[in-house]
Amino acid sequence: NSTVDGQIELTTDYVPQQGTQHLLLDDSTSGGTKSLNELTLNVDLAMASNVEVRFWVREWNDEPDVLPLTFTGSFNGDGLAMSNDGMTWHRLVDFTTLTLNYQQFSIDLDAAVAAANISYTADFYLRFSQYDDYPAPSDGLLLDDFIVGDNLPDNFPPTGFDAGTDCDDLD
Repeated sequence: NSTVDGQIELTTDYVPQQGTQHLLLDDSTSGGTKSLNELTLNVDLAMASNVEVRFWVREWNDEPDVLPLTFTGSFNGDGLAMSNDGMTWHRLVDFTTLTLNYQQFSIDLDAAVAAANISYTADFYLRFSQYDDYPAPSDGLLLDDFIVGDNLPDNFPPTGFDAGTDCDDLD
């Protein structure tokens, strides 16, 4: 979902973390009204345990817009949130201190679900949000090597791995 002039696209520009493509969330025009980009993943976690979320992310001088700890619907902010009903969201990661260099995140989703006092469902949601008003390379958020799974190996994806888990496979 994108508002105003927001855009979410696979690109080979700006040096992906691994492989040939990564996902860019930014604005398509310069200096206009701010746009909200939301990339929402729906995953069946009804019978899951030992779930982790892993990804690499970086930004292009994106002004900080904090996601609240809990919110309903959409919110104009930068981060990753989870929901077990698609309406009430719980922040997992705040993206207001990212840099130009890729940073890896590994989230123990079981612990986050327990802390939020919710449970896994067949329709569980993870949402990356980015809010800003300029296109890359002035602003924007870049994501690569995103995976959600249970009992993931310690080093996944391994260095040099370029199949099955990278943004190249989204197109």
